[in-house]
Amino acid sequence: MAGNAWDSSTSSICEWEGVACSNQGRVVELHLRNLASFPSSLLASAIQGLPELKKLIISNTNFTGSVEDLSLQTCALNMLDLSGNRLEGGVPLQLLADCRGMKSLNLSNNMLTGPLPPSFFPLSCSLQHLDVSKNRLTGSVPRQIMNCSSLESISLDHNNFSEVFPSLSSSSNIRNLKLASNIFTALVIDSDGCRNLSELDISSNMLSEFKHPAICASLRVLNISNNNLSGSFTNLAKSLPSLQILDASFNRFSGRVPIIHSYLHYIDFSANNFRITPTRICASSQRAPSKLRTLMLPNNNLEGLVLSSVADCSSLELLDLSFNALTGEIPHNLCSKLPKLEHLLVWVNHLQGRIPSSLGSCSSLKILLLGHNNLYGDIPSDLTHLSKLWWLSLINNRLTGSIPRFSNGNLKLLQLSHNLLQGEIPKELDECDNLVDIELNSNALSGSISDRIGRQHSRVELLNVEDDDLVANLRFMLVDFNANDTTRVASWTSLIPNNSLTGGIPESLGDLSNLLYMDLSQNALQGIIPASLSHLNIGLFNVSHNNLSGSIPQTGKLTTFPASSYAGNPYLCGLPLITVQCSPNPNNLSSIAPNDDRREQQQHNAGDGDGLLPFSIAMGVISFITFGSTVFFWENRAIRSLEYVLLRAALI
Repeated sequence: MAGNAWDSSTSSICEWEGVACSNQGRVVELHLRNLASFPSSLLASAIQGLPELKKLIISNTNFTGSVEDLSLQTCALNMLDLSGNRLEGGVPLQLLADCRGMKSLNLSNNMLTGPLPPSFFPLSCSLQHLDVSKNRLTGSVPRQIMNCSSLESISLDHNNFSEVFPSLSSSSNIRNLKLASNIFTALVIDSDGCRNLSELDISSNMLSEFKHPAICASLRVLNISNNNLSGSFTNLAKSLPSLQILDASFNRFSGRVPIIHSYLHYIDFSANNFRITPTRICASSQRAPSKLRTLMLPNNNLEGLVLSSVADCSSLELLDLSFNALTGEIPHNLCSKLPKLEHLLVWVNHLQGRIPSSLGSCSSLKILLLGHNNLYGDIPSDLTHLSKLWWLSLINNRLTGSIPRFSNGNLKLLQLSHNLLQGEIPKELDECDNLVDIELNSNALSGSISDRIGRQHSRVELLNVEDDDLVANLRFMLVDFNANDTTRVASWTSLIPNNSLTGGIPESLGDLSNLLYMDLSQNALQGIIPASLSHLNIGLFNVSHNNLSGSIPQTGKLTTFPASSYAGNPYLCGLPLITVQCSPNPNNLSSIAPNDDRREQQQHNAGDGDGLLPFSIAMGVISFITFGSTVFFWENRAIRSLEYVLLRAALI
């Protein structure tokens, strides 16, 4: 509600924004959101001056001060929301004593400190909903909380509560319990203590113990991620028959991955110690087909033919098995068994064999990451039929043949480096208007690079073709900026070392004002370093081991880089090459000694390919994040959290 929404010339205050009245014209609800300020002294006046006020919301204002000792003579409130302010001090015990009919209290996202005293819960036993999340509360949670049989929803997350959370007993009617991001060490649910529990989030604590009864029949959402839990995982079908969303990532569970019953929609077992999967991960039948849409098992110790074990998960959209030790071939019937598959992440494993051409029939596929395996043979041309594909990564395999003629307008990342690919870069890539990352380095490609790749929309941020046998002029990095496109490109990187690039460094590179890195080393570039490059505010610059000549521009940042950035150019002179002085006569370069060790050093550096791979991966991530696109790395917890929230909202 904005302040100017209250107009005193209006006949009735019941028509004001944020005000609701009874049939008798008495104010019963007051919504005060997003005000510039709200003095704490007005709170008591607002409540007592409106004797029939039932619902009061003062959220996201500059409401400051303390409500710890707030005392009221009369209070008819059943709902009070003071969230998103700057309240300090302890919890308002006296307010609860005065407002005995309170059903909902929201004090979240403030700066409250101190403990929840034992007397808090006898005073608040009329509450059905309690939210004190995102404060600075400390200490243990009093066991008296379990005596409040009316409580259905409790949010204590993002505080500093510690020790063991009180046992949920059979008298508990709690449906939603949020305890995330505290310092709890254990949670115990007694027999029948979870008969009503629908959602439990105790993630990001220090849990080493989580005990629940044999059956939690009502539990639909369980998040126990980022704790210290270990041992084998429970039998999901027997103990959690209604579970739909499970996040047990970043723990130390081991042994066998549990069989997934048909009601589950989302499972995240990332970063555990599972070693074995059942022959059939999804317990599916014609009468009860699997509803599982997301299965995440990256960074475990899984071995064997795991890809074949997901064949019955027919509703699967995201499958992540990265960073394991999977072996065997990619099943030829994977797409027919998983027709809804959108994201297939199986990089950093030990997969063998050829990439099946049948992957081209996964018509919904958007991300295909098969890098860092032992795959060989040609890249199937059928992959060019995947019109929704925007990220293809096949790096670090033993793939041969030529690059398929991709012309997909949705393709944003094409990563084929560290293989045995031959032939020319297909001109059809010119039609991939959204490409921002092209990695073709460490292959045996030949021919020239099209000067149109990525130009139409000015989006290419990383073009890496090192260690190939390409002959080209640097014009392929020039981009025709226009008024619309320059605002969209956040950063540029130029990484094209260890090739046979010839020609000069274009003056126009100085116009790339957002360039972050420029590495043109280990090529055969000639001519001068353009003075326009001195205007760039870059963090890395390397033109070493070329045939550059003339004076290094002595303005801007170019003189701040080490001499090694310019080494191996026999006719280059000026600072920071202190020992190589420029002749007063620009045509007389006799005082500049050539470096006879250039080619030897070039050959030595060419053998350092292993060190380039992590940097190449890191630069790909950096460039893509700056572009603002979503990257589905397994360690990206924000993406998983977003999917978790969206899925929960859709299901519950």
